[in-house]
Amino acid sequence: MVAPTLSKHLRGWQRWLEFSRCCGVAPCSPSPSALLDFAIALAAGARLDRGRGRVAAAKGVLSALRFAAHKLGLTGLADSLASPVLESWQASDKWSAVCPKEAYPLPLWVVAKLEIAFLECGNEDAWLLGCMLLMIWGGLRWSDVQRLQLATLTIDKSSLRARCWRTKTCPSGLTFGVLFCGVTQRNWGSIFAQLLDQLRSRYPLRDFLLDRQG
Repeated sequence: MVAPTLSKHLRGWQRWLEFSRCCGVAPCSPSPSALLDFAIALAAGARLDRGRGRVAAAKGVLSALRFAAHKLGLTGLADSLASPVLESWQASDKWSAVCPKEAYPLPLWVVAKLEIAFLECGNEDAWLLGCMLLMIWGGLRWSDVQRLQLATLTIDKSSLRARCWRTKTCPSGLTFGVLFCGVTQRNWGSIFAQLLDQLRSRYPLRDFLLDRQG
């Protein structure tokens, strides 16, 4: 009969062997970077797993490796487990770190469809689609583009530049630029720049872009 502690260590050792086999790593003398990759994979699995004690179980796998390195005399494994890069990673509490919630990027074919729709639709729809393309190519959020100073708008043959007086990431404001060509090479930006220039001529002091609902 296998003791509970030894059984737990064996399960952790088997997980390491499986990882080593899949990644082509020498399990008895791995590099510190390979062990770091393993620890990152364990932490990611703990975040996706359900139930209590999942982080402790993930940490227990590295304890199993230390147990095996000591009992089997695996000096290469022991040295990598004691490496500064792995110890600093564990000390920074990466086990329970939460991945940032960011929106997935739009596929280029979606952006291409938006550019085509902008060039083929009516004026009101073109204004909304143009604002969306401005945000996409300028790296702006919806709240950023609503703080755009029209007086700072600069237009040349191939691009436009302007300044948002406040953004989520920069409270003091930032300058951005957009090339006209886009992904379809049909210069959607030159047409939208004309709309922006017309808006600036009518409201030179306006510091937002959209003013209607619906």
